[in-house]
Amino acid sequence: MSFNFCPECGCKLDKAYKFCPGCGFKLVAESKNAEPRKEPPKQVKSAQPSPADKKEFQSAKALFEDGKFNESLSTIKKYADMGEAEAQFLMGCYYDPDVDFCPGSDEAKTFYWYKKAADKGHAQAMSNLAVCYEYGKGVAKDIKQALYWAQKAVDCGDKYDREIFSGYLNDLKGRIANNTAGKNGSTKKLTKEEQDEENLKEAEKLYYDKQIKLIFPMVKNYAEQGNAKGQWLLGMCYCGQGIKTPYEDPQKCVYWFKKAVEKGNTSAMISLGQCYNFGYGVPKDLREARRLYQKAFDLGDKSAKMFLDMMDIYD
Repeated sequence: MSFNFCPECGCKLDKAYKFCPGCGFKLVAESKNAEPRKEPPKQVKSAQPSPADKKEFQSAKALFEDGKFNESLSTIKKYADMGEAEAQFLMGCYYDPDVDFCPGSDEAKTFYWYKKAADKGHAQAMSNLAVCYEYGKGVAKDIKQALYWAQKAVDCGDKYDREIFSGYLNDLKGRIANNTAGKNGSTKKLTKEEQDEENLKEAEKLYYDKQIKLIFPMVKNYAEQGNAKGQWLLGMCYCGQGIKTPYEDPQKCVYWFKKAVEKGNTSAMISLGQCYNFGYGVPKDLREARRLYQKAFDLGDKSAKMFLDMMDIYD
């Protein structure tokens, strides 16, 4: 599918569109002989939702979050059209190709619904909208807009969300600073090793933000080049324990963890220990799990102590 961008709001569009779905801007001139185009009827917002409405929406939301889209999507869409911010956010998630548990893959609709929810004060939608602007997902890249919405997310989020949104905002500022420094030469240029480390550090954060499809090609490339952290992260992308992944493959998961362990990566030691602890991709072997946890701890990874303590509790 080929796209252009709306000159009014920057929304990415299919070239067949005559009107921008984001702002309604007319994209093509109409023939003088053509019949006047009928404007789509304006959506009428509902009155304050009743308890029954709220119950219906919450039931649909629970089904949606359980992956039962056939049973829930029409109801979610109904409330999104009525102006319910949470429903609009869920519609954005549904179409977002980087949300693993949702089947949608339409960047223009992703941006459209996140923008709707963000305009109504939905903090998570604001943060996701910032990502759209940063990477050009459904809209022309615009770093100023990415910064604006990332900051809005921090300002509007609750205490727990603010910590997550602040992390993304700080990372974004750091990437902008690095790019600026590279252009004006005001700071020392990173070596290849330093840049690789920064790239993989960012990839790890995106992994825990469930952006697995986004990082997979990059970490696979690093892993195949022999980078230990890249090998561990590729193993994590294949691992079906914990964060859901579209690439689950227990054998490949163990293979890459072992590669990283051979290079002394302590995170891979703990992850491989977990595989042996629960029999994931390998026969269950508690002795081997303990050995790997202990090795990681001896090499200075303090987080391994928690896994050793848990084994002592359940042994």
